[in-house]
Amino acid sequence: MRPGRLGVLAVAGVSLVLALTGGSASAHSTKSPCCAAIEHWNGNVWKPVASPDLSGAPLNAVAAISAKDLWAVGGSHYSGAPVVAEHWSGSTWSTVPVPLPSASGFNMLSGVSGTSASDVWAVGTSANETLIEHWDGQAWTRVPSPSAPANVDARSYLTGVVAISPTNAWAVGSYEYCVSGRFCGVGSIPPLPALVLHWNGTQWQYAPAGALTKYAYPDGSLDAELSAVDAVSPHHIWAVGTGALPQAYTPTTLVGHWDGNGGNTIQPSGSSSDAGSWLSGVTALTATQAWAVGGHYKTQNAPAKPLVERWNGHAWRAVQLTGVTLPRSPHSYQSLHAAAAISAKDVWAVGEAGYYANPNAPVVKTLIEHWDGRHWTAVPAQDPTPVYALYGVAAVSANDVWAVGSY
Repeated sequence: MRPGRLGVLAVAGVSLVLALTGGSASAHSTKSPCCAAIEHWNGNVWKPVASPDLSGAPLNAVAAISAKDLWAVGGSHYSGAPVVAEHWSGSTWSTVPVPLPSASGFNMLSGVSGTSASDVWAVGTSANETLIEHWDGQAWTRVPSPSAPANVDARSYLTGVVAISPTNAWAVGSYEYCVSGRFCGVGSIPPLPALVLHWNGTQWQYAPAGALTKYAYPDGSLDAELSAVDAVSPHHIWAVGTGALPQAYTPTTLVGHWDGNGGNTIQPSGSSSDAGSWLSGVTALTATQAWAVGGHYKTQNAPAKPLVERWNGHAWRAVQLTGVTLPRSPHSYQSLHAAAAISAKDVWAVGEAGYYANPNAPVVKTLIEHWDGRHWTAVPAQDPTPVYALYGVAAVSANDVWAVGSY
């Protein structure tokens, strides 16, 4: 498995399953991710919970406002499919309508975050442009947001959002340059910058100059995409993702930090011995405690393994993680997509692990890891189907954690 823009990062509801099947689920008997999956941790076990959505769209992210107020969002990678928003009331999940600017094209919600029951943001893409929706306690409303400049032939994707206050929120994502309406993707010249937007209480704007978007390479030649963002305060904001040199897509992890004054860079993290690595999720507890998750591989033909990095207040360092044991397969992989921290001794990370049961049937299982303050340990889940992956996680308390994904 090799990460590609909006591919194995699962930041737009496209699971690693598609990469396992060569990007075409029809080539195999197992279909691509179709339906919303919800899991709940009650302090003892993870159990699947039925989703009310019947559209067949995966859920990509979940946010907890309180134990009786959670939001999960998603959408399908198929053209013309609707986006999905589901709400937890404390007893049941229910679907809530979301207005769309376009009934056709690629529609997706990939990130969600809120400060209160009447202040929730969801971000994604619609018809190749940024999509931002706001919940005011009564209804979802689309809020105008910048996309690629009119003179630039590029698609715009938002994949993560964090709401700090009603007047301060951040959204991150990426661009894909296109050539005369043909292939859009990485490997373009000039390189693709990361996409960062900021809400000031009145409107969404391009982020202040340098906010989370500077490059570590002196010549600025890094092709960057940001997948997730989290904040401790207005002066401690983290964004993570993946970068590569144009026309040579060997991925490397990226971590960006904003201290409220600018001058921060997106910089590679992780082990220099990796042949490829990426980050898909981030969760921050304090100014000196944060976690980022993703995947990596040591050599070009080696299976992808889960990756966890920890911020100690001075530097990001990889933390040992074994993942789960999979059958021997030429295309096995493991990757983490999201993380949620309750305390320094209680952190969850979720994702997926896959392999081929036979040449025509990939098997994808949930990958759930827990940090107890000393070690990461794989925690089993009750996967109801052979293809089951988790993309988002939100923690209310030690006995109340939710994860969402697809099957």
